[in-house]
Amino acid sequence: MADLIITGTIERAELIKRQLETLWKRGSKNALIYYSQEDGYLRFGNDHSLAGNGATGVPLKKEEVKKALNSLRWTRLETIRHDQNVGKLFLSLSEVDFALLKYAGDNPLYSIDDLAMLVSSSIHGDYTYERLLEAKEKAKGRYLSLGEQGLLEDAAPPMLGKKVTSLGLEVLSKHWGVELESLRKYHAWPQKEARKTGLTYSERALTYIKDHTRLVQQFAFGLIDNAWRLQEEHGGVDVYLETIVGKRIYFQDLATGKVNWVIPDAAIDLAFWRKTWRDGHVHDLKIVFSEARVLLEVDRATNPITRLTNRFKKYGRLWRSLSGNPVQIWVIDGSPWREKEILDLLDDAGVNGWTVLLERLVLEKGDPWWDRHSHKDGVLDYNKHGGMAPLRKIWGKAGDYELHYLMDHAPWEKEMSQSKPPTKVLRAY
Repeated sequence: MADLIITGTIERAELIKRQLETLWKRGSKNALIYYSQEDGYLRFGNDHSLAGNGATGVPLKKEEVKKALNSLRWTRLETIRHDQNVGKLFLSLSEVDFALLKYAGDNPLYSIDDLAMLVSSSIHGDYTYERLLEAKEKAKGRYLSLGEQGLLEDAAPPMLGKKVTSLGLEVLSKHWGVELESLRKYHAWPQKEARKTGLTYSERALTYIKDHTRLVQQFAFGLIDNAWRLQEEHGGVDVYLETIVGKRIYFQDLATGKVNWVIPDAAIDLAFWRKTWRDGHVHDLKIVFSEARVLLEVDRATNPITRLTNRFKKYGRLWRSLSGNPVQIWVIDGSPWREKEILDLLDDAGVNGWTVLLERLVLEKGDPWWDRHSHKDGVLDYNKHGGMAPLRKIWGKAGDYELHYLMDHAPWEKEMSQSKPPTKVLRAY
């Protein structure tokens, strides 16, 4: 789009052109400068590829000038109307709505019901299942409202679920105070430039390897389902899915100065907690004794181990710089020999890592383990998690070859301990 400048004499037009040439970088912008003479108007562009040709111009009729002006006016009005429509959305959206919209961008291809359930699982503390259901219904209502306002839309087949619309990206960019071009360049969400709608959210990468995306989603559902199944009055784990796309971790190689990055398949927060007895009653507050930021990697054995070596080297370089007690877990759709090689690579890189084969992780629908824990609240349908039961003693650990619980924690398997009452001592004088 060109800027339009209307002036009187050719001398004035040439002065304006020289000023623009000094202010604008070469070829970065273009201007149309109209100046009058007896038989109409002349036009010349501030195109630096033609610099030095002089302001010879192209004769135009008054009708052509009016047509160009009307076209620019309509373009300007459309831009103003669009900005006004975007501005109206800010009057109806709250901070919670912006947070929910961002969460949908971090976790695309989930249904509205799933998004509401995943968001409500972030509520920690001593909330009952009824309170969590109430939070889920509130989140679901807000997500439906976001869809009605054109901020969420259905993903293209063959994938199901929702994604952020072009309007949603623009609303978030204005909320964050960044330009759309900067959002596309620096944000980890998959984005593309569409011809009609401009910058839009792209699910192509997630759709291209749909089996991989489905495994990541099922693992997150499996953690949430198992957390509710196994939770006891005296111990359990809180699970919160942070993102399946937006966790790009940058680091700089000090030897070469080059900036590089790794992108895990998902980032999940875990908080293991317990409670204690006192005077025959359970303490009201949870005691969180272990928290971790889980970086998930799903390995479908499509790449040789030699290609994975470089990925482990990247993690090894940045691992000690990560905050939040990072833990890496690998879900491997391969052989025990491949799992052993990955465990060795984790150990060599100094990464706190855990592995599980898909055949150990997935239980059949008729497995008696499901029946033993089917009476709890929060149980999900088998098709949601595909039989994944990750909170069992099935995990390999870097440094040994025995099976463990995830992070060696299973507070639901232990008995409730008795907290000691405060001890009275004589005051010393």
